[in-house]
Amino acid sequence: MSTGQKNESRYDIMHLLSELLPLNLPTVEKDLLILMAAYYGNIEHYVKLRRPTMILWELNCCVHGIYHNTMFAIWWSKQEPANHDRAIEQAIKAGFVMNDVLAPITAEDDANSLPTLISHPKVATEATYHALAKYKPAMVPYMLEACIMGRMYGLFYRTSKECERTRLSESRQAKNHGSMVSRCNEQTHEAIQRYAGRV
Repeated sequence: MSTGQKNESRYDIMHLLSELLPLNLPTVEKDLLILMAAYYGNIEHYVKLRRPTMILWELNCCVHGIYHNTMFAIWWSKQEPANHDRAIEQAIKAGFVMNDVLAPITAEDDANSLPTLISHPKVATEATYHALAKYKPAMVPYMLEACIMGRMYGLFYRTSKECERTRLSESRQAKNHGSMVSRCNEQTHEAIQRYAGRV
């Protein structure tokens, strides 16, 4: 390919990034277009451009788009779950939580399917984080981090004290101290120690 052809192809891509997609998409390298559509959560462009199999970095861009574009998160939530990567599932749930909707998080969800970042780019309401901690104790460590991000210090202290009491109670009941302490409470204790100094 000549230098002139390379420059023309690059111009075509830049032209398409800043305008609506034409009905008859010209023959250009679409990878950049796919990644940009996913990164910004542009549903129309992404649906038109995506391939049956994700390209390199497409998953990362989709996760970013889901976190930053609520409509993109809703669109992904309507797709076949079997086609979702775990990172997509976590991002969808995080996107809903940050919009004060807990419906996508179910009692059957294990710890590996739950999001760990639920306070960026948007912080949910205090009522949402409080309800999430009650409904899904495995989310408490990440809920405490969200409290720091949202300056919800009262909820942080109330929840951390409650978790400490539960942790001590479980420890007293166990024959071997700590053997029956849940993974959630261990993570919560670590989160409290890590973030308490920042409040």
